[in-house]
Amino acid sequence: MGKRTYIVSPHDDMRNMFRNAKGMTVHRWGHGKRRVDPVFKNHRQRIDFKKITVQERRALRLQIRNNPWGGAGQDPRLRQLRAINKLNKMSQPGRAFVGFGNVPGRRPKVYVQGHGAPGSQNISDDAHNAVSAQQTAVTLKGMQLPQQAKLRANSCYSGTTVAIGGVAATNALQQHQTVQGLIGPPGNTFAGGLAHQMRNVAPTFPNIEVGGYPGPTTQNPVGGLVDRQLNPVPGTGIRVRFGNIGTPTMLGVKRGETRIQF
Repeated sequence: MGKRTYIVSPHDDMRNMFRNAKGMTVHRWGHGKRRVDPVFKNHRQRIDFKKITVQERRALRLQIRNNPWGGAGQDPRLRQLRAINKLNKMSQPGRAFVGFGNVPGRRPKVYVQGHGAPGSQNISDDAHNAVSAQQTAVTLKGMQLPQQAKLRANSCYSGTTVAIGGVAATNALQQHQTVQGLIGPPGNTFAGGLAHQMRNVAPTFPNIEVGGYPGPTTQNPVGGLVDRQLNPVPGTGIRVRFGNIGTPTMLGVKRGETRIQF
């Protein structure tokens, strides 16, 4: 079955969480891994998430019907449709995870979803509603998150105070270093703030692991990846982008290769 991975959001708007759950599931299936399962903070979230799966499934089916696949091999939209169907099932009453009370495992990997900005302890949803690291920690603790969970702050710039240029990131990686030295004070980031709130504010989670990212993260698997040594990576993946998108100095690195631990 593979290791279990989960995605949560402190927000009420579920569109961003859905899109990332779909993209990550498609990516993981492409690498022979288990899907991403949503975990909801309450039934209102679950209901809204389920509504989005129904809307997106209807729209994708219509697109497939009206625009037949003309490329080689199987239509890649079919895997997206399969992912939407799975997410629909995982948001059904009786099957959905509402809180972590019934989630298997003592140390799950949990992606905390939102839109971020450099040097901000807030993340927002698609409606631009902001939630702080403190509020997010309160939500996670209220959801009965396991004490030794591995949190991934899956928002753009969640682990940095500055927008790092592609040239600066390339130079750091070419010297076989991480971009750790470029991120600025950790306490001024969402991931750093979340780590502090989880470990030091009662009820405390002293063994929690929190990781953030030093640039924009993609919602879907894309090509043009390199690893920490700047070696081309075949296929597609979820990546962190450095520099201006679409420019020659833009660098796309595997997400796991640039993660900053707090």
